[in-house]
Amino acid sequence: MRKEFFEPAEFEVVVNALPEYLQDVARFAYLTGWRRGDMLGHRWSAVDMRRGAIRLFQGETKKDEGRWDGEPVVADLVFHNRGHRIVDYRRAWATACKAAGFVYRVVNERTGRREPGRRMHDLRRTAARDCVDDGTPERAVLAMAGHKTRAIFERYTIASTKDIEAALRKATLPAGNSAGQRETR
Repeated sequence: MRKEFFEPAEFEVVVNALPEYLQDVARFAYLTGWRRGDMLGHRWSAVDMRRGAIRLFQGETKKDEGRWDGEPVVADLVFHNRGHRIVDYRRAWATACKAAGFVYRVVNERTGRREPGRRMHDLRRTAARDCVDDGTPERAVLAMAGHKTRAIFERYTIASTKDIEAALRKATLPAGNSAGQRETR
């Protein structure tokens, strides 16, 4: 189970090393926790500029491609590369992670397959953790990121830093007890 999170400074180093057309994708993932396919297939028709809202429609799988003929275009896709659908960003992501100092790790000893020490999917976990830390109700985080059950929090081992700090404060020993002697009630 992967448990990596991005801290703000780490994220900025990676995002600044990405090609320009991927920087907004990464920033959006960092803030919302949306899945890659949901972001890369998202259309402007789902963005309500007047209300400042963007909708995620579950199961939307349109396969239209944007067009680019050298002339300025209004792209149908929110995230694109010169009007074309972004299909694969793994090489650019790996290059940015390497530039940021995240080393590769071997994920299959037999084949020697390696991957960057951080994946874009780690932004999903980061967004959820940061929202919970900021006091956003878990059900709102679930809805925003497109999760159907709370089980994702257990799988991602997301816990509010504030909650952990509060639990540690409660777990301190009362005055007069030495280390290893917890007060019994």
